[in-house]
Amino acid sequence: MSNNIRSDGMITAAGKGQGCVSSREKFSLFKPLRAMRENGSCFDCPNLRPTWASVTYGIFLCLDCSASHRRMGVHLTFVRSVDLDEWTQVRLAQFCFLQLR
Repeated sequence: MSNNIRSDGMITAAGKGQGCVSSREKFSLFKPLRAMRENGSCFDCPNLRPTWASVTYGIFLCLDCSASHRRMGVHLTFVRSVDLDEWTQVRLAQFCFLQLR
């Protein structure tokens, strides 16, 4: 069975043979990162409590700025919703590495 098809038949967004991490694991990784003072506002503007992330740069973004980043293209900045999107282990590790440097 492909890694992007769950046991209940639902298709995940991972594709290319990559499995997505569970929501519980994703939230347990993001919770302490989002609690950090420097992550309390969008990296690009003063909006509070950003819910999007640029995996490429390891930054949190608000919805409006995430749209700007998406328009730039995935070759420049790969943007995911912290709450809504599924994340692969590789993308989570990349984001956490860039966040903690």
